Amino acid sequence: MKPVAHFSYVIVVMAVLLSCHKGDNATRNNQSVNSADISIDPVIVTVTRGQFIHEGMQMGGLSNFNAADIIIANGYVDVPVENRSRISSVLGGFVTMTDLLPGDRVQKGQVLARLENIEYLKLQQNFLEAREKLVYLKSSFEAQSAMAQENVSSRKNYLHAQAEYLTMQANYESLAKQLKMIKIDPLQLRSDQLESSVSLLAPFDGHITQIYAVNGTFVNPTDVICEVISTKHLHVELKVFEKDVLKLRIGQTIEFRIPEASKDTFGGEVVTIGKEVEGNERTISVHAHIHDERAVNLLPGMYVEARIKTSERSVRGLPSEALLTKDDKSYVLVMKNESADSILFRKVIVDVGEKHDSWFEVRNPDALEQAGQKILIKGGFNLE
Repeated sequence: MKPVAHFSYVIVVMAVLLSCHKGDNATRNNQSVNSADISIDPVIVTVTRGQFIHEGMQMGGLSNFNAADIIIANGYVDVPVENRSRISSVLGGFVTMTDLLPGDRVQKGQVLARLENIEYLKLQQNFLEAREKLVYLKSSFEAQSAMAQENVSSRKNYLHAQAEYLTMQANYESLAKQLKMIKIDPLQLRSDQLESSVSLLAPFDGHITQIYAVNGTFVNPTDVICEVISTKHLHVELKVFEKDVLKLRIGQTIEFRIPEASKDTFGGEVVTIGKEVEGNERTISVHAHIHDERAVNLLPGMYVEARIKTSERSVRGLPSEALLTKDDKSYVLVMKNESADSILFRKVIVDVGEKHDSWFEVRNPDALEQAGQKILIKGGFNLE
């Protein structure tokens, strides 16, 4: 009985050891399979054939394209000075009518506001009195002139009549121009048709941008009542840093966008370059016209981000979709080898130069050409 029991014990122990050995082999086999599926090399990226097709991936190589040296600038959309007007009155007065709102469209000559003041009546009264006195003094001067020529009257009387007449004529002309400045026609003025109010008119077709006064407010000659702008001609005012000034030329192409409003890119060209470096920021003003300004929906004051193209050159590059980034490094995927089931790519660091439309410049093209021409140019964004 003892030898048999001992033999049975040995068999059980061997069976347990054999089972553990098989389990270890299975674990190692599973680890081997998983290692084949997932690359542990941080430089190597494995893509299955199915993934390649599903993600719409494409292979390609370096190509030549025209790239421009770029100056980055910020600015805003604006209108010419002559297309912006702040409405005020030559003489102060109380606002008696203004029913406009910011954004309202106005036409040239349209009444924007009316002002009322007793001074308007006094000005018209003074003009009418000056006009009547001028008639009398002119007649007196002409009579004294005729008598002086015939030696009937003294030269002193002639000079006195002349001085009074010329003084009143100057007073009359001054008052007439003052009336014209407040939009009252002196030639049509009659004593029974005096105006106690004056109208402020729109200087051109445009839109109201600001209203600074309301009915009943007294405004002084220096006070702005409202602001009108015309958007028939828009342009871009840019600020360029001093370090880039010497690269600027009239006629250079610009591309700009309104980051807060649209992803669209608009075009234009440099038309004037400032002649003085301004402020602590050390910038210079650049004025650029907008191409097809009537076809774009821009408003004065919009903030813009612009790129000024200073020169063009032929460079080697790749489509923008080929560029991947990680940990502040830029790289592309170059095919290392392939099999029936998968493709292995190697990460190659690239020195990125100028970016233009859907391309980017590769400043170290030799590194890619030595590694091979087959580069993943599309569908690799999920592999970062």
